[in-house]
Amino acid sequence: MTETGVSPTIERQAWLAFAVLAGTFGIVMISVSVMNVAFDALADEFTDTSEATLSWVITGYTTMTAALLIPAGRLADTYGRRRIFTLGLIVYVVSSVLGGLGWSPVAVIIARVGQGAGAALVTPTSMTLILSTFPTTMRSTVIGIWGSVGAIAATGDGVMHARS
Repeated sequence: MTETGVSPTIERQAWLAFAVLAGTFGIVMISVSVMNVAFDALADEFTDTSEATLSWVITGYTTMTAALLIPAGRLADTYGRRRIFTLGLIVYVVSSVLGGLGWSPVAVIIARVGQGAGAALVTPTSMTLILSTFPTTMRSTVIGIWGSVGAIAATGDGVMHARS
């Protein structure tokens, strides 16, 4: 047993689960603002599309995430946190691939809206899965680290943008 009263094997599994859950949260947080860096390249690619229309690539993600965040928590309570996390991850990855293919501005906008929906499903479920994985004595620590991962991911884009 360790200081936390958890066997070393279970503790390793908990930290591995934490790495996956917090890493996924970090990725969706990067997506909040990553298009700010890529926006000029997107405008150069789709020269026949107005910047106002292209701005939906940024706005669609954040709007969908905000709109679905609370309902996603309710879905997780109803259908299971792991199931909704997995669904969110699948939606996010499929939308990311479609957005990467980017054959038209509308396709990229729809893909970003899909990413936002996936992010909304992943965010609350990643936290609740972490909370259920660790003993109550460690909750403040793991949630602090989880939140830091998201904060660093969200600010990392600003650093990349400042350097470019």
